[in-house]
Amino acid sequence: MDMHLPYTEPLQYRRLFAGDRPKEFSSSYFIRHDVTRAAKTMGEAGKAYVRGRYDNNMRYLDDQLQRIFDRLDDNATVMIVSDHGEEFLDHGWGWHGNTVYGEAVNVPLLMHWPGVLPSGLIVEDTVETLSMMPTLLELAGVPVPELVQGQSLLPLVASPEDQAATGWVERAAFTERKRMPSNRERAPDDVDQYAVVLDGWKLVQNVDPPEEMAEWELYNH
Repeated sequence: MDMHLPYTEPLQYRRLFAGDRPKEFSSSYFIRHDVTRAAKTMGEAGKAYVRGRYDNNMRYLDDQLQRIFDRLDDNATVMIVSDHGEEFLDHGWGWHGNTVYGEAVNVPLLMHWPGVLPSGLIVEDTVETLSMMPTLLELAGVPVPELVQGQSLLPLVASPEDQAATGWVERAAFTERKRMPSNRERAPDDVDQYAVVLDGWKLVQNVDPPEEMAEWELYNH
């Protein structure tokens, strides 16, 4: 939760990237998760401050992870993933959970096991986080249940140039975002969204959108 609103990094991290808080920017914005309205109101200065506070928390999290890594031996398998990204008015929204665009759903996935997994390998394929469990099971030598929806990511690691030879099956990656009931008045573009990524393309469906919003959006992923 360290990179999650309300940003609560220790004081020694507070000015690493954010600098001084703009006079117009109340600390209560973070408590109330109202950073979208605040950043919009104050323009570039407000957006820069919010991003800076996020980066402060990212650095704090990095330092805490290092403390854990320093205590692990080489037989430990480490997998790091985020549950979501953060929106900084990229599509008019702040915080997260509002859209299926890249800023919200493209997340880091890192795997580390010295002597077993190759060091420095970058896999460009888009995968789903539900594949984490079968990957860890295979690394541990435990059979993967037949009903598991994901597939082990190890073929991508073992042979990035010839994935099919190691059993990798390319398939679509899905994500969805559902409107949540709220007492607050919602924006007209607050709609249910679905997205599918396959073969270098990303298709987004906006469900029952307002007149000025397209129902379908196609992107070169």
